[in-house]
Amino acid sequence: MDFSNEDFDNDELEHYENKKPIYIDINLIGKITNSNIIENICLLEIELQDGKINFVNGIFCYIPSKEMKVFITNNHVIDQKYLDNKTEIKYIIENSNNIKEKRIMSLNKKRFITTNKELDVTIIEILDEDNINSFFEVDEKFIQNKELKNEEIFSLFILKEKEAQIFLGKILESSENFFAINANVDAIPSGAPIVTIDGMKIIGIHKGCSSTLDKNEKQNIGVILDKIIEIIPKSNCSLNTNVIKCIYYIDYKDTIKDVKIYDNSHNIGDKINNIIIYGDKDEDEKNKENIKNGKYRFNNKGKYLFCYHLDNTADDLSNMFYDCSSLAKVFISSFPENKITNLSHMFEGCETLTKIYFSFSFNTENVQDMSSMFKDCDSLKSINLSYFNTKNVDDMSNMFKSCCKLEQLDLSSFNTQNVESMSCMFDGCRKLKNINLSSFNTEKVKIMQNMFDDCRSLQKIDLSGFNIANVYTMNNMFKSCSSLKELDLSSFQKNKFAILMDMFADCPYLKLIQCNDEKIKEEFEKTKF
Repeated sequence: MDFSNEDFDNDELEHYENKKPIYIDINLIGKITNSNIIENICLLEIELQDGKINFVNGIFCYIPSKEMKVFITNNHVIDQKYLDNKTEIKYIIENSNNIKEKRIMSLNKKRFITTNKELDVTIIEILDEDNINSFFEVDEKFIQNKELKNEEIFSLFILKEKEAQIFLGKILESSENFFAINANVDAIPSGAPIVTIDGMKIIGIHKGCSSTLDKNEKQNIGVILDKIIEIIPKSNCSLNTNVIKCIYYIDYKDTIKDVKIYDNSHNIGDKINNIIIYGDKDEDEKNKENIKNGKYRFNNKGKYLFCYHLDNTADDLSNMFYDCSSLAKVFISSFPENKITNLSHMFEGCETLTKIYFSFSFNTENVQDMSSMFKDCDSLKSINLSYFNTKNVDDMSNMFKSCCKLEQLDLSSFNTQNVESMSCMFDGCRKLKNINLSSFNTEKVKIMQNMFDDCRSLQKIDLSGFNIANVYTMNNMFKSCSSLKELDLSSFQKNKFAILMDMFADCPYLKLIQCNDEKIKEEFEKTKF
């Protein structure tokens, strides 16, 4: 497919903002995909030479191979000629409360990369001082190895006075640089990201519309993201690695409040090279010292962004945000040079934490302890742990304990070959309905007590890969799983030593399908009386 000679229709929002296409509520998509993409797109307000205002979409991305944070949109929106005549642009983002905020970005030409008319892409390097809180991290391996044809996709964008909207479609065909989309709408806004439904991977940027072969219809055309990345030079800035970004939200009745921003019990402050704070803040020397001690004096209300730049000696992040009751969101980048061995209690007690984003480059291969890592994170509904390497972890006890709102949890990528304790691992996960643990290797596990205690919504659990040969306690293992109706324990081979007290207590509807261990069967029979 060759689009080099096509005449593209680059109509802006006026072309279709009054149409009534079929779209899906972004809140629903967000729940399904566990994505923060709504925070990564924005609407550019472009003032043309004739005074006319155009509104065009774009997306904030982090490109790991380039170590760059960028904004990507179309070249026909902001070309070199525009840069020569303007000093700033305005962009509109939608915050977590669905409120649109308008900000101004300086048009420093050194930050811009513009392409030719055919590729039609403009890239703007985003700096820390731009105060952008969230970036969609590009999975470059996925793009390079993906056959795009027939891939189901969606495009997410913002209209001027409306909430973000989403259109579904499928890729019809692709060439070296472009792909054609069959979408359920005549036109997708310029600069809108094209994202796969399966896996939530961004694969390109919408360019415009082109006539089909019969000339009676139009098809939407996207630029393959891999080709966009090729033209981006590697940034000289190294602040994009070894970074933990945190959003704190403070709403106290007191005028001023000292709030713990991280736990300093392991001298974490000494392992932070730099702390950057954005937002309303008091910058006196006393407060700077308080930050190094793990505390900060906030005013009575507001949203604050902290960036922690860790040095290369950081190996213990345990307790880092322990009991940080004001922490709302965390974004963790890669740690390519670090040898982190301990993540225990890292977010324990973060009762207002709603989002944790782990980069696929986040290196956990040397971590040995993840116990109580998310314990008592009362507001977390889902956690994407697909990039975790757990091959050396030996302690997962209390890892998700009392995550009472956790609805989704995919642990299919977990390697548990060295885990010795799973005690209380899911204890108190009251909203979880299904846990697939078929990939778990439990040969070295010794403790499973209270593992699923009080998982009162749990309806299905796959334990087909469990080996209990070395387990010495399973007390209260399934206690208060009041919605569990069937349990297949055929993989539970005979164990002479395990303590089984109240293993199935308060499971009124439970039926044991199959079990080869007589002691476990006897313990189950006790629950009927």
